[in-house]
Amino acid sequence: MNREEYIQLLKKNLSHVSDAEKEDAVRYYEEYFEDAGAENEAKVIEELGSPVILARKIAAESAIKEMDELREERDNSKNLGEITERDKHTDKEGKKAHDGIWKNLFVILLLLCSFPVWLPLSIVAVVLCLVVVLVAAIFIFVVVLTGGIGIVAGVAGILAGIIGLFGHLVHGITVMGAGLFALGAGILIFIAGKYLVRGLISLIVMLGKRKTGRM
Repeated sequence: MNREEYIQLLKKNLSHVSDAEKEDAVRYYEEYFEDAGAENEAKVIEELGSPVILARKIAAESAIKEMDELREERDNSKNLGEITERDKHTDKEGKKAHDGIWKNLFVILLLLCSFPVWLPLSIVAVVLCLVVVLVAAIFIFVVVLTGGIGIVAGVAGILAGIIGLFGHLVHGITVMGAGLFALGAGILIFIAGKYLVRGLISLIVMLGKRKTGRM
């Protein structure tokens, strides 16, 4: 992962903060990379850790900060005795926003706590997909190889049967018939292997698109 990929992942996962805070965070870490220099890019990425976890930490800090600001504004309003009907409506809206912040904070903390669980599961899923693709590739290779062997054996049998016609007619016809059968079977198996290869390529492309879409 390079600097550009890291910043893009960070920006993508900052979905729980405002646009202004997202821009500030992205600008801060872009300047952080610039100050460190291109030669220290890998070191900075290692120091900052996963961009997904970093984005969740930023979102959690933003939620806590917003909650503190709302509490401070409400306390100041009460101390000054300026709670009018409009202020009461604002207070209700603030309470709703407060509840929403706590809800978002709970979701963020839940995701952070579940990180050690879903990460191994994701790795296992990727490994299983690779195993399935590998087994399918081996099977298709065997099918194509069998078809190729059948074609070669069929051609050889036909040639041997033609040569055998000059020595023993019945034996030559039998060998030629077996060669034709092997040639036909080999062609059919080879065609089936061709379609299986196309199916495997489509499966790999589909898995690649899903993986890219999740990132």
